[in-house]
Amino acid sequence: MIRRIVDEILPHLIALNFSDTIAGCVTVLSRNISAKDNAVANKKFPIYYNSDKTACNNYSDYIDLIPNSNKKSIIYFEEDGLSSTMINNNIIEIEANIKLICWVNLKKINSSLTNAELIKLNVIKAVPDLLPNIGGYSFIRILPTGEDVKNVSIFSKYTYNEEEKQYLIFPFDYFALNYQVKFYMGRDCVEDIVINPALC
Repeated sequence: MIRRIVDEILPHLIALNFSDTIAGCVTVLSRNISAKDNAVANKKFPIYYNSDKTACNNYSDYIDLIPNSNKKSIIYFEEDGLSSTMINNNIIEIEANIKLICWVNLKKINSSLTNAELIKLNVIKAVPDLLPNIGGYSFIRILPTGEDVKNVSIFSKYTYNEEEKQYLIFPFDYFALNYQVKFYMGRDCVEDIVINPALC
C-alpha cells in the first residue's frame, strides 16, 4: 500500500531541475552474472517497475537504479516496514517508514558544487508534507525523521562492482533521508476488484 502513496511523491521530485532518473519503492533483483575465469557471481541491485513508460521516454518494463556517470541524478525509495492500529471497525491508522536514496553527479549538475548539501536541501523542500486522498487512503502525512550517516552502508543491500563503487566519491555524492508516512485506510472505501473480461 505504501508504494501507491510513494508514487504520488514522485512528480514533486521530477519537477526538480537536476532530476534525471526518479523511481518509487524499489525491489532488489538478484541475478547470477558471469565473472572472470568462468565463475558466476550473484549480483543484487535495485530495480523499479516502470508503470508509466511515457513519463521519461523510458519504455523498459524495469528501470535499474545503479549509479551511472551518464546521469545527473538517481533518486528512489526503499520500504522499511509498517504498522497499523484499528481506530474503529472501519478506520485503520497506518504508519510506514521509507528511505529516500539520492545519488548525484555534481559535474553534470553544477561544476562549482563540491558536495550534495544544496541538492539535499532542495530534495527536502520538494517532498510534500501532505498528500491528497488516494483511493481508500486519507489524511496522508509525510514526516521527516532523520538522515543516515553518509557511508557505503547506504548501498549495502546491493553488490556493486568496483567501477560502480567509484561513483560514490567526488565528483559524485549521495545521501539517504528517512521519512515516516502516516495515513488512514477506510475499509468501506476500498474498491472491489473488477476482473478483466478479456481474460475470462
